[in-house]
Amino acid sequence: MLTKATLLVLAVCAVSAVWAQESHWDQAARDHIVDIHNEYRRNEGGCQINKLEYDMTLEAQARVWAEKCAFKHEMVRGRGENLAFSTYIKPEAELITESAKRWFQEKDYYVRGQHGCQHSCHYTQLVWHSTKKFGCWSNRCPKLHNSLAENAWYFVCFYTPMGNMIGQDPYETQCEAPCKPGQTLENGLCVGDEIIPCDNKNPSCAGWAKRGECTKNPNYMNNSSSSRSNSGGSSSIGISRPSSSSTSRRICNNSTVVIIIVVVVVVVVVVVVVVIVVVVVLAVILVGLVVLVVL
Repeated sequence: MLTKATLLVLAVCAVSAVWAQESHWDQAARDHIVDIHNEYRRNEGGCQINKLEYDMTLEAQARVWAEKCAFKHEMVRGRGENLAFSTYIKPEAELITESAKRWFQEKDYYVRGQHGCQHSCHYTQLVWHSTKKFGCWSNRCPKLHNSLAENAWYFVCFYTPMGNMIGQDPYETQCEAPCKPGQTLENGLCVGDEIIPCDNKNPSCAGWAKRGECTKNPNYMNNSSSSRSNSGGSSSIGISRPSSSSTSRRICNNSTVVIIIVVVVVVVVVVVVVVIVVVVVLAVILVGLVVLVVL
């Protein structure tokens, strides 16, 4: 027969067991989140949307951040981040599905052509066409900092190349081809590295590329730029920052080369003119002093 003291001990043990429950991130969880992402991306009906691949390096980064139990962004340049948490005690797969669903439901607040992702940053990063890799981790935090949540299941996903560029939609609905040159279409999504052609009108362009300038001086050789847009949420957070260079190959952009050459020439001409003016002024002053001395 169980005494009151025994029942109290059992109740405390039961509560402790629930409190100590940890996440179970394993290969099944990885496969599940990959399938969810690509299914959402495939069903968007857009064109030139990359198929996401799981990346263990990004997972390792996500794990480090998730285990800090801080509900905020790490803010690493060139990497997209989606965060979520739940205080429910449920199977890992169910928590993953619910978090991704909340991210995707932000589509209801997105209007194509809007300036930045605004209140839909989770959704736009989830389906962003140029993103190729991502990795995630979950952790059960006794206390999730920057929130009021306790015993929270904390979910972190990192993406590269990141999305959510200001002035861009997450994908196009009409394209000349379903995938970019060099890629192939696989079950509605694009796989492989795209080749971005450029008009090689500068005779030095090919030579610069052979010497590795596209790697050494990517900002000069690759005429691309990004903008920043940030947003947050109560139980999930989406973020966007300037993207890093992707595996796309671009030899160079000759308009940039021409502009740089013109700027250099203009600067040199201005410097020469200034020097001539200074010399003339000094000569006039010298002549004036000589005349005063003679008189």
